[in-house]
Amino acid sequence: MLFCLIFSSCKSELKISEILKKSELAYSSLESLSVESQLDFKWLSNTDTSHYYKSISWVRNPKDTLHGLDILSKDSFSIQLYRYTPDSIYSFNLRDKDSTYNEDVYIGWQEERMSLSQEISAYKSIDNDTIIKTRLEDEKVNNKSCYVVQFVYPDEENEKDHWVRLYIDKNSFLPIRVERSIFLVDLNDFQYTNLEVDVLSSDKSNIADDIEGFEIPSYFNYKKKEPWVRPELLEIGSELPEFSGLLIGEDSVSITDYKGQFLILDFWYIGCYYCVKAMPFMEKLKEHYGDKITILGINNNDKNIEKLKEFIEFKEVTYSTITVDQSIPRDLFNIYGFPTMCFVNKEGVIVDYKFGYRDSLDYYLKPKIDSLLNLK
Repeated sequence: MLFCLIFSSCKSELKISEILKKSELAYSSLESLSVESQLDFKWLSNTDTSHYYKSISWVRNPKDTLHGLDILSKDSFSIQLYRYTPDSIYSFNLRDKDSTYNEDVYIGWQEERMSLSQEISAYKSIDNDTIIKTRLEDEKVNNKSCYVVQFVYPDEENEKDHWVRLYIDKNSFLPIRVERSIFLVDLNDFQYTNLEVDVLSSDKSNIADDIEGFEIPSYFNYKKKEPWVRPELLEIGSELPEFSGLLIGEDSVSITDYKGQFLILDFWYIGCYYCVKAMPFMEKLKEHYGDKITILGINNNDKNIEKLKEFIEFKEVTYSTITVDQSIPRDLFNIYGFPTMCFVNKEGVIVDYKFGYRDSLDYYLKPKIDSLLNLK
């Protein structure tokens, strides 16, 4: 009895680093796992909270030399299966009335095999002194005694109040629950995100049976979805199509009102992370070129004009924004990805496009703009 008490006492005095290293070793040794997660997030300026559910089961497959895993994933919208067979990859997209499936070769989602891809990275922070690691009061989760370790991350430009809690089974040292909370600053007026993940099972036999025996649910009214092919953009050299919209802070406006000016049309919307990231660089371009160019933000997705106006002021955007019908980018320009920047010369002819975002966007675009303006 004395030996047991001493052993128990020694075990309870484990250092945080020892608990985490044992837990990391236990996790990396797993042959299979099944988890479920719940994600809640909201804009602080909005009363609604979005809720997403996801479950993922995976089992190691040594015959699959590419990914090494068979995976079954179910979330609020879809069921996805990756299994190493001749017909290995399927993606099922569930909708109320018209369910579809398509065979796919992209399985980037499998990297999220635990829904813990970021949370388990806490193991990598064991020796990082900038992250505050605290052992909280032990708790019971699903009748299992757990160590509770909290990580508090330093504030960064885009992330505030970021913490992660690992609930680690004292016997197996496996994480059986993870909680994560974070404010994402750069997207808007803060986005609050809360994630909870629970481990359901690590029984390899049962998990393998579930994956191998998976069948398309009987409630599917499914049909094969043909691969979508992105249409070509409106050809360079085409005349700028006519369209109109609401100039934020003013009245309706037509794009023809800007004829005779060198235009950069920046197609964007609030929920597009990289659209928002690009804004400060567009401001730098406006400052650099002055009246040689006119930048117009073309917004086709945000219908609440007051919120859009508040957002533009919050981001300190000084170039004009025009809200247009949702169909304008797609029907007139064949634009399906954001941000897309369309360059139009003074004669009203489209002379170039720029897709997506990259760091130091202004520096990257200056040679293009100089060339189009015939500047040396």
